[in-house]
Amino acid sequence: MTQTGNIPFFMPTKIVSGQGGLARCGALAQSIGMAKPLVVTDAVIAKQDFCKFVVQAIEEAGLRYELFEDCAVDARLQQAESLAGLCRRKGLDGVLAIGGGSVMCCGKATAISAVNEGSLRDYAFPRLAPRHPLPTLMIPTTAGSGVEVSQFSVLKDEELHEKLIVGGASCFPTLALLDPATLASLPKALAAASAVDALCHALEAYFSSLATPLTDSIAIGSAKTLYNCMRKSVLDRDLDAQADNLLASSMANIACGNARLGLGHALSDPLESHLDVPHTVGVSVLLPRVVAFCAEAAPAKATIVAQALGGVPGQRDPIDHIRRSLFDLYDDLGLRKSFSLEQLPLEKASAIAALAVPGLYGGMVPHSIDNETLINSPALRSMTVKQARECLLACLSE
Repeated sequence: MTQTGNIPFFMPTKIVSGQGGLARCGALAQSIGMAKPLVVTDAVIAKQDFCKFVVQAIEEAGLRYELFEDCAVDARLQQAESLAGLCRRKGLDGVLAIGGGSVMCCGKATAISAVNEGSLRDYAFPRLAPRHPLPTLMIPTTAGSGVEVSQFSVLKDEELHEKLIVGGASCFPTLALLDPATLASLPKALAAASAVDALCHALEAYFSSLATPLTDSIAIGSAKTLYNCMRKSVLDRDLDAQADNLLASSMANIACGNARLGLGHALSDPLESHLDVPHTVGVSVLLPRVVAFCAEAAPAKATIVAQALGGVPGQRDPIDHIRRSLFDLYDDLGLRKSFSLEQLPLEKASAIAALAVPGLYGGMVPHSIDNETLINSPALRSMTVKQARECLLACLSE
């Protein structure tokens, strides 16, 4: 484990995990300085027993609160700014968000906007808000996105018809509360897609050129836990497995938050924005192909991943085992292993490959793009546009 130079790693969010955690949410909110929080959720979650239990626990702790239960399906910039205005008018001193990734993004963005002047557009990444946000407590109701431990929030700007990212090192949630009770009503299809999204986060972080011993330990620990718990968590609704799923999902985001995401997310981004492929479908179908691509350049890591995915020491072909293990998992969970021609028309593959060049983090784009142009990505193996096209075409068959 020889490393030279500085090894940056940052994760200030306090994590409380395990069964029964929701009963403590009132006391936990108080512990991070909340006396009069805004509680943010959506119409579906607001009807669930666990959400009503959270509100009751807040009341019993003596907190005065405002409840907003109309979060949009995609977090909206205008909605976050409106809620920030409510926080200022009512003197609210924190944001508690209970829901999926969109609800938590809305909650975090609200906390930023409440204490900073101007529009959230003024603080779109890489620009930073000058003041620290209000304290935030995140309660995820899916196990996959990892938004509860992420410094960034993705918002849809309905006026400019674009998405933007706000956040930075000062914008990590203050506390994340992980209780498997919140997964009780999650449909199996969504639970499966979310869990594999977390596995994508873990494996892309592991095969990153920015990986460190810290991120590697967290990423491979997350991947192994996810692989071992996913079937029981999604199919059997086993509470212990769901608790493992939640924690491993947060771990995966901690890993990729420091080591960054790789080729799967870079190639999926134009599929999502130009062909309306759902995010979880894009990254999950790409995962076996991009992991195999990167693993060819890192045989030692390939062996470790193969063992994390159920392989045995001394496996003759670890890359083949990784690919087969993922496909078998998809079969068991009822997930797609390939794109349909409707999702990715053959004639669109070259254009999508070229559109992936800026990468997920907005790298420099050359004036002209050809087959040898590289995709901007921290992945430990570089991918050309030609290779990206081949990867996409491979996703049309199992």
